Amino acid sequence: NGTILIDNKPFFPIGMYSAGRFDEYSEAGFNFVHSYGFTGHFDNEDTLMSDKAAMKYLDRAQQYGLWALLDVPRYKLASGDIEGLRARCEALKSHPAILFYYEEEQLIHGISKYKDIKAWHDLLREIDPSRLIAMADWYYGGKKKGFPYEFLDIGVNYWYPFPLPEGQTEVVIPEWLIKAV
Repeated sequence: NGTILIDNKPFFPIGMYSAGRFDEYSEAGFNFVHSYGFTGHFDNEDTLMSDKAAMKYLDRAQQYGLWALLDVPRYKLASGDIEGLRARCEALKSHPAILFYYEEEQLIHGISKYKDIKAWHDLLREIDPSRLIAMADWYYGGKKKGFPYEFLDIGVNYWYPFPLPEGQTEVVIPEWLIKAV
């Protein structure tokens, strides 16, 4: 019905990206964290957090009662390295702090190919079928990129209101966002 359940109870994720201050986030009521270290850079695999460092990050999140988004390694997805994606998922999938697998804007920006997103989705369903998959799109200047609904359980709509249009001094929340909330 569109509700995320954890232990058969509704769960609404409220989180921080590029998170490092787990104690403060937990105290403030956030319930998930994200690190771009899980993704690395599109053209440099050396920027990807090692499996050992990723496990430490997940351990810290769990220590503070936080979930973590496990973002797909960008370089591996963009280069079609499906076996590398498999190895990464196999190494981390057992950690209980993983909220869901996550892909951020690679397909909609043309960085990754449809066939590679499909292969990533299919391997996740094979090796960790009970965990949810989330994908992000975005709005900017009233233009919307679309979701590949066949590959996701959760769609994340980003809305980038900045920079403000010339002459505008405050953020005006668009009607579509008001209706969605």
